[in-house]
Amino acid sequence: MKTMSIGKSAQYIAFALFITLLTSFTGVIYFDLIAIDGSYFSGVKLIAAVVCMAAVLYWNFVRQSNNEEHQYGEFRRWQVASIFGLHAFANLIYLVASDSLPMYWVSALTLFVSGGIFFSLYQDFITKRLADFLLMSGIVAIFYLLISYSLYGNLNITPLTTGHVAAKIFAFIGTVLLLATSILWIQPKLSTFSELELLPVLILVMGYFELMGRELHWLWWMSAAVQLLFVITTIILIVKVNQHASMDWGMLAAGLDNARHAYFCSDMDGNIHFVNKAYKSLFDISSEHPIYKIKYPFYAHPLLDSISAELQKKQSWEGETVLINKDGKVTSVYAHVIVSDFHGKKVQQGWFEDIHEKKAFRAKENEISQKLEQLSLNLLEKQEEERSYFAKELHDEIGQGLTLLKIQMQLPEPDNKLILSVLSEMIDKVRNLSLNLRPAILDDMGLSAALGWLVDRQKQFSKLNISSAVSADIPRLNDKLEISVFRIAQEAFTNIHKYSHATHVNVRCEIENDYLVFSIADDGIGFDIDTKISRANKGQSLGLLSIKERAYLINGVVDIQSSPEQGTQISLKAPIEQLRRENSELNS
Repeated sequence: MKTMSIGKSAQYIAFALFITLLTSFTGVIYFDLIAIDGSYFSGVKLIAAVVCMAAVLYWNFVRQSNNEEHQYGEFRRWQVASIFGLHAFANLIYLVASDSLPMYWVSALTLFVSGGIFFSLYQDFITKRLADFLLMSGIVAIFYLLISYSLYGNLNITPLTTGHVAAKIFAFIGTVLLLATSILWIQPKLSTFSELELLPVLILVMGYFELMGRELHWLWWMSAAVQLLFVITTIILIVKVNQHASMDWGMLAAGLDNARHAYFCSDMDGNIHFVNKAYKSLFDISSEHPIYKIKYPFYAHPLLDSISAELQKKQSWEGETVLINKDGKVTSVYAHVIVSDFHGKKVQQGWFEDIHEKKAFRAKENEISQKLEQLSLNLLEKQEEERSYFAKELHDEIGQGLTLLKIQMQLPEPDNKLILSVLSEMIDKVRNLSLNLRPAILDDMGLSAALGWLVDRQKQFSKLNISSAVSADIPRLNDKLEISVFRIAQEAFTNIHKYSHATHVNVRCEIENDYLVFSIADDGIGFDIDTKISRANKGQSLGLLSIKERAYLINGVVDIQSSPEQGTQISLKAPIEQLRRENSELNS
């Protein structure tokens, strides 16, 4: 979350600082406020010392966690800890100092060291703009001298001594470094600078007032007020850094929780620090179960000693194994465990992939391969059977007819009637063979017309009583869908003729909610579906397998209902939205 221009909280602090200064000067001019109680000043210094020490401890936590790298990434640098540590030390010296001289030097040296630290913090940036920095330093130095001269002359403020030129020089250098660095750094980023970049201004104002005022003078009161603003700014900064660090940790935890594989993190003694949702699901652990009560995944594992030895030797271990949850359920997993070093402390991180289903599949791989091999052989046999049928038709029917025509043409007086009769019969044979391969009406007029033609042929060449409810509104569909439904209908009629001994057949085909629905039912003797499917899988019957395979090719669902003496019904439901004929609109 970005800070607003100067950061919302920084705006409030700047406004509060302005009100504080305005109130202080007003009080001095109109109410002759010249001193405050020393215990008040000491109390503010004590609070500041405690907050600064807490900031150092929190800085160490953020740095050790290695978790905050974004907007407040500068908080993790050593200079920030040095600033807070320096001010904690300086405030403690103020509390124990017995006279004003040590306080004077503490303020001067604090300004000088703070200026050097902030210069070091932004050194890379300042080096690139060294000319701008020197110009800004000159302007700040002139204003510092003018303001100091004005205070000395107009408010009758005299320095504590006239001989501490070195301390004044230190304070002067520190003030120039702080203000020049701060102004130069925030100039290009007014819309995004954070509370951390407000601290140099507060430090220099606070130190300047301490140097210019005598003990218990009203400028010390102003210094105490600015010190409180420094404390408030530090607290706000820590809160915001903590929010960003917590957000980073939350995103990391959420990412691990959404991972597909189970994950855990523990120390080398097996104490669990974190597990994700997949881990809890793998071991049937409830979401409310406390982390510290979760057992190490290899607890009581028969390979625990060898796994531990491998981790000690190679810092990692992986392989297939089984894990047992609290209810005794055994799960096959592929485990990958590594040892990582975080700031001198070793921890274990592990990932588990549930391979129970994969192992079950591998156990049946040979059986599946044999079935696929048998199915391929069956399909080859089916192809050879169809080829043999067409070869027999060509040889026995058409070949014999052509031979007879050849003999007749060689006779002195050929029998023209016989020739015409044979030619007509051969034309019918060729037409039937062609139609069995692929009826032209399917390509020319679509599925409705082709199914109507098929029903008419079945009525013509069989004794079946066929009721047809084929919708005439079926649009032109994808070639694959049309030919697959037509072949399923052909295969169903073939099975009826061969096995069912039916007398009546119902055929239905229509569009229902973007699905093509086809069904064919007979009143034959029926069959036991499980037995039939088993025989089909063994290659003893290819009719049902052919129907199921064609349904699969068009993403359809086929349902076969049958029982002995109850007839058979084959139903197909296939989606048509993605299978509509691509060129249906091209010729319109």
